[in-house]
Amino acid sequence: AEGAKFGLGFVRLGLYPAVGLTWWLPRLVGRYRAFELLAIGETFTAEQARQLGLVSAVHPGETLLERALALAGRLAAGPPLAIERIKTAMRAGESSALEAALTLDIEYQAACASSEDLREGLAAFVERREPVFRGR
Repeated sequence: AEGAKFGLGFVRLGLYPAVGLTWWLPRLVGRYRAFELLAIGETFTAEQARQLGLVSAVHPGETLLERALALAGRLAAGPPLAIERIKTAMRAGESSALEAALTLDIEYQAACASSEDLREGLAAFVERREPVFRGR
């Protein structure tokens, strides 16, 4: 929401950052910006969080639930097999080399290429309609 505030104020209390922040924050925002956020501990706005890549969008509070439900609906209507594999590959890629990620991509491409969902997606594209995916 537009009025949201974010902060990584561990250091302001004399604490070391928790929950893997020193590992994942540099990967999201770059090493130097991550150091600044963690070592100074200042709060920042929702728009600043969006600019840093910590959130994908900022919406007015009165439309936030509507926008969140719309996004959830779009994800729920998507192909479950492909989306599940995207999530799994992205998690694995955080701690693996490019070669391992490409090997996983080949495996997941092959699995999705033989799915009913792909056939449905292609048919829907040709017929100019929305696909109905079933996760098979």
